[in-house]
Amino acid sequence: MINLSKEYIDSLATNASAMKNGNKLSKDGSFVKLNKSEDESIIFGECKGSGKNNYLCSADFINESNPVFRCSCPSKQFPCKHTLGLLYAFVDGKKFTVENIPEDIIEKRAKIEKKEQNKIEKKKAPAKKNKSAIKKKINAQLEGIELLDKIVKGILKQGFASIHKENIKELNSQLKELGNYYIPGVQAELKRLIEKIFDSEVDNENALMQAIYLKSLVKEGKKHLLNRLEDEEMNLSVSSDMEELLGHAWKLTELEELDQFKKDVNLVQLSFSSYVDTAREEYIDEGIFLDLNTGEIRNTYNYRPLRRKSDAEGEYAPNCLLEIPTLYIYPGQLNLRVRWEEMIIKEMQQEHYEKAFSFGEKSYAHVIKKIKNYIKNPLVSKMPSILLRYSTLGKVENNWVIEDEEGNRLVLNEDEYDLGYKTGCRILPLLNSKYMKDGVMLVKFHYNIQTRSLELYPLSVLTENEIIRLTY
Repeated sequence: MINLSKEYIDSLATNASAMKNGNKLSKDGSFVKLNKSEDESIIFGECKGSGKNNYLCSADFINESNPVFRCSCPSKQFPCKHTLGLLYAFVDGKKFTVENIPEDIIEKRAKIEKKEQNKIEKKKAPAKKNKSAIKKKINAQLEGIELLDKIVKGILKQGFASIHKENIKELNSQLKELGNYYIPGVQAELKRLIEKIFDSEVDNENALMQAIYLKSLVKEGKKHLLNRLEDEEMNLSVSSDMEELLGHAWKLTELEELDQFKKDVNLVQLSFSSYVDTAREEYIDEGIFLDLNTGEIRNTYNYRPLRRKSDAEGEYAPNCLLEIPTLYIYPGQLNLRVRWEEMIIKEMQQEHYEKAFSFGEKSYAHVIKKIKNYIKNPLVSKMPSILLRYSTLGKVENNWVIEDEEGNRLVLNEDEYDLGYKTGCRILPLLNSKYMKDGVMLVKFHYNIQTRSLELYPLSVLTENEIIRLTY
């Protein structure tokens, strides 16, 4: 039995245009056939299109956590507007006639089943480890770390003020050379330092903080790699996020082998944003989720090259509950990155909103102490997210402020320069007065180097009945 909601279908759409066109196809009679299987594991149909023949589309839910969408149209979007239209038609209550499943779909199901079986067999027989190749790669990474140390020392010795446009050729040459040592994460962070040095709008303290970050990366990265060499198996380490900082792209199989996963997890997305990272030369789609099992904040990141136009991925409606059979967890400390292969999307119920609301931190003093201790490490994210309970939300001297039950106040920041995307302060005036009392707010902390203080950016407001996103 297929269980669909309009919100779920909206979350599947690759963009607003696909959503709009899918709805239109459902309502304007474009579907000349609407069918379903007897067991309602699949819906399929024919839709009028611009071609000579009707487009054949289907939505196969035989594996509810990993549905398959197909269409004979030339679109490279999955699901396309025709498949979305088929799904909307089902939710809209259109009549679907019971028919036998088409032979081509039965064949494709068999291929998928065989592929999944091969995956299982492959897991049972893990690939042999080429220790000499691993050792060679680690030694190359150590050489790259030494080169980074030399470059950063040279920059600091010369002084930021003495570095001019004519130095850019040499710096870019050194940056390019770093690409030979299997440390793309390090390469991107050196590029970030160069950008900060030549950014006239940013003062030298930002460049200095980036240089401190790189010096710490040299020290800890070297220690990390030497420890791996001393390990007889030279295994990837999950004791910290150093592998990812150096640029390792974790495979789900690697995380599974190292027990970096949890079973049967319920997630709800609290915030979603896309921004440009010029140092990485990528768009980053960031999803912030709440683990309803534990109350922990989890992050997802999807990276898209700047040179290739593509749509953001990973946004889900705030009333969608994501049931994850296996959640893969990246090494780290706070707001750990997660990924998954399969999920079932359901509608949030009252109990889920109440559970999410209950995870709001009540003591601001405790939270501030926790965040300050966390950001002392130069290598961690300087913008951690956390849920805060507030007794009052309002304006004090033209600043938006939240107050806890003990009377402690935190000022919400409207300056979005360091964030890269729009924050919630501009949306707060539009909220109904009922949201000004006894709520929970998702915030991002940020350490302002100039003012030497912690700043807060509001991202979402939670009540015991709903989640309101403030970013866009």
